[in-house]
Amino acid sequence: MRKENRIKSIQSSFKIEGKTLTLDQVTTLFKNKRVIGLSKDILEVKNAINAYNQFDQFDPYYIDPYLCPHF
Repeated sequence: MRKENRIKSIQSSFKIEGKTLTLDQVTTLFKNKRVIGLSKDILEVKNAINAYNQFDQFDPYYIDPYLCPHF
């Protein structure tokens, strides 16, 4: 369930930004498989997946780790 929510959240966020990847493509990237699409969009989705995967390790009282995915 959590995995599905992360995938939908990433795809919805990127769709709002005008990215072209579909929910199926984001799901495929989440499984660490290859998809056909714009390399910039693919990289941004991979970065978002990595950021989501690191959230459990962040200290909620320390801001710096939350800023790292944005650099």
